[in-house]
Amino acid sequence: MRHCFIVVMDSRPSNVSEFTPGSEARASRDLGPAQDVSELRSYLYPDELVLMYRLQEPNSECLVIGKTSVRTLTLPGRKHIEALVDRYRREIRSKDSGFTLARELYGLLLGSIQEIKKSPRITIVADGKLHLLPFEPLVCPEGDYLIVSHLVDYSPSATVFCMTRRKSATRRGKLPFLGIGDVPQRLRNGEAFFELNNVRLSPLPASKDEVIAISELVGNRSIQLLGEHATEEALKALPLSEFQILHFALHGISSERVASRSALVLAPTSETGEDGLLEASEISTLNLNSDLVVLSGCDTGRGDPLQADGVANLARSFLLSGAKTVVASLWGADDYYTRTLMKRFYSYLVQGMDKGSALRLAKLALINFYGREKALPVYWAGFVMIGESSTPVFPEP
Repeated sequence: MRHCFIVVMDSRPSNVSEFTPGSEARASRDLGPAQDVSELRSYLYPDELVLMYRLQEPNSECLVIGKTSVRTLTLPGRKHIEALVDRYRREIRSKDSGFTLARELYGLLLGSIQEIKKSPRITIVADGKLHLLPFEPLVCPEGDYLIVSHLVDYSPSATVFCMTRRKSATRRGKLPFLGIGDVPQRLRNGEAFFELNNVRLSPLPASKDEVIAISELVGNRSIQLLGEHATEEALKALPLSEFQILHFALHGISSERVASRSALVLAPTSETGEDGLLEASEISTLNLNSDLVVLSGCDTGRGDPLQADGVANLARSFLLSGAKTVVASLWGADDYYTRTLMKRFYSYLVQGMDKGSALRLAKLALINFYGREKALPVYWAGFVMIGESSTPVFPEP
């Protein structure tokens, strides 16, 4: 089992507030001064929705933002929603289908949004414990997963959504792929690799095969940092702004007290004194130009998810450093299923498919091949796409 803890971001019927000019004013206020609703809508495709959730008491809200309209839904209070999310996560992480709760969550969070029927692309801007909830395995009234009919991606905020859409038109890097993995779990003095946040880091035996297999799919000019060569010094020495894809098959750790200390764990370097922890504060200064960053294979962190903002900072830091899209996992990932999912994901990317469609079809292929009884949500739903998902990494196959 490959344990991951990458937190991606900051059923009773719903009451629907009709669209009025005041709804748009409220949306502009909620988006914040940096980006108003008009700018966000200018980046939307006609068949796309942004759903912005705000969890509070006694009632929560969801702003439904489309290309030509904005309206507000009134939802149940925060405690009710988060209690359902907690129950659902416990069920699916225990390798249960979670079918009944998935249907209830769909009805509560999406059931009153009629626009969904004509909007096959959805961006979720979450709040509270909705940051821990993948929407793709929620069960529609017809009994299918949402992923069967819709492409879902995520954004930490409306400001980040606009930022990544603007960046989608910038120049591409010249080097196709950098894969980092197979980090040895030993310190320089031979002791077992350190414990952080009371979590002992375990080996990731499949990470080497994963990086090599993806490198072969992407083809010439791919670069690998594996084993003892996967050091923080070696990574920083590369022209990172020239890579289209950065793939980290590594452990991730979170700091419960200081979010900027959350990190990816690389091999330490004795010559330069680098500690082997690529911290969130360092990531945000990397000056990337990547179309895609994939965080695959991390260990679990402990503590209240509401206080694990540092884990969220890993994905956010990559976006702020210049990456257009980040794929990360919300929970532990099985080695076998993860490797299979990633290989299928990259096989679609190199065919010229856009990023969101490639990940969605890779998940559907996994479900179709193994069947819903074996391909449970715990094996595929935890991997979510944050940022810009509508453009390909390789426009020409």
